[in-house]
Order: sequence, then structure tokens, then C-alpha cells
Amino acid sequence: MNNSTDSGSKSTDTVALVKRVSEHLAKGIPLKLALAGEPVTQAEYEKQLRRSPELAALQDVARRELLEDALDALLNGKNAGANIRWWLGTFYPEIFAKPETKDAPVKKPTILGWTEEQVERVREAARNLPSVDYA
Repeated sequence: MNNSTDSGSKSTDTVALVKRVSEHLAKGIPLKLALAGEPVTQAEYEKQLRRSPELAALQDVARRELLEDALDALLNGKNAGANIRWWLGTFYPEIFAKPETKDAPVKKPTILGWTEEQVERVREAARNLPSVDYA
């Protein structure tokens, strides 16, 4: 990846490369495939991102967009309730995972299919979040 002679700015080619790769990442294409056909190896690309917070931020935005699009599809789709339960159970298993044993007592589900215990754990986790002063 080429840097311009001015060490304070990135070359147009490098920024364009990161933007192209980021567009692929935003579509869900893995980095290795996003770099296919580009004049840089994955190791060189990752090294450049580590050196440049500005370029790394471009890629982070693409990854965030992919995650937001995926979550929107899950949460607004035809089976939103089931998708929400799957997503929470997958990414927050300590709170939402189903019991491992068959001998576990059956809990009465709430409207969204969450048990009262799960709802209470979410409430407790929310109470323990640090407060933020937006002023």
C-alpha cells in the first residue's frame, strides 16, 4: 500500500483501497476475499490499518453497517420475536440460554417468550450499567 510523500496524509490510492475493501466487508464478504485482486496482501493491509486510525475507522464503519443491516433484518422480519430470542440467546447466553438439563423446571414464558427470571436478569444488568452524563 502506497503512502504519499507527505507523512501526515494517506495517498489517494490507499484510501480508495480501504473504501473498496470496506464496501465488500459491509456486504458480509470476508476480508481475505475482499482483498482478492487487490495489489496488497492481507498482512500488509492489516499492518496499514494498525498504523492509521483514520483508515481503520473507515473499515470499522463498514463492519458496523453490516451488523446494523443484519440486526435490522432479524428484528424487523416476519419472525422478529423468535429472531430476537435467538440473537439474545446466542450473544448473551449467560442471561438467555436455555437450561442444559431436561430436569430443569419449566418456567412460564412471558409475551416475548422470555421467562420472568430472564427478564429480571436483564433488569438487573441494566441497573448495573454505568451512568453517562450527556451534558
